[in-house]
Amino acid sequence: MIRMSLEHLLKRYQQELDTVMNDPRQDVLLTLDQHESVAIESAKTLYGRVQALQTQGGLMTPDAHQRVIDELQTVIDETQATIDRFEASGMSESMPEDYDKLLSILDSVIKQQREHTQGMLSG
Repeated sequence: MIRMSLEHLLKRYQQELDTVMNDPRQDVLLTLDQHESVAIESAKTLYGRVQALQTQGGLMTPDAHQRVIDELQTVIDETQATIDRFEASGMSESMPEDYDKLLSILDSVIKQQREHTQGMLSG
């Protein structure tokens, strides 16, 4: 999920990134929209928490699974809200690649949440 979001951002801002990479000053800033900022912050938070859980060693405890499930639910809610805004504004038709990416992210996160729920129940 995180990789898909980053790939999307890299593709969307390819021209700006090329400009930054070719500018010796490298002082060009990208302006992300609110949804992109939330998605990046959510991904960073989730990645940090999962990494911390993994470094604790061994199998995840039911409490650890529950924390990840809760974080994934936040990502699901934010992604669904973005999808709803896309549909309400007609962007699902004018930006079909971005819309499909959102649907892929939602599907991936739901699958991850299901895996953690199964892990918690079997642990």
